[in-house]
Amino acid sequence: MAGKIIADQIEHSTAGSVDTQYVVNGSAKAWAKYGMDDATIDDSLNLASITDNGTGDFTNSWSSSFGTINYANLANCNVGAGNSNFNKQDFYTPLVGSVRLYTTYHNGSSDSGSGTAYDFQFVSLLAHGDLA
Repeated sequence: MAGKIIADQIEHSTAGSVDTQYVVNGSAKAWAKYGMDDATIDDSLNLASITDNGTGDFTNSWSSSFGTINYANLANCNVGAGNSNFNKQDFYTPLVGSVRLYTTYHNGSSDSGSGTAYDFQFVSLLAHGDLA
């Protein structure tokens, strides 16, 4: 038996209430934490799989596709504690069912050129937008 709850607000007994439109539109539709070094997903929401396309080049495939390619992505990459070297993430051609992430590593603390493709030990990925 399927059910449906229709509500315009959610209220907590002591913390107040929030409009459900805020919950629907303001919540992440996908997130993940994984390591490029071993291509293992540590934890995620709406991430079906990651594909290793080569050093610093991964395709993240969504379990539920986005409605359009106009969703927002954010990633953070790190090689481990105590490392201050600069890292860079670039997203190319997000598709409704996936997004490709390219990462590069720079020696030093400034973005001085294209850098070297690198598989980071820690990757955090976040996507906001409307699901299909």
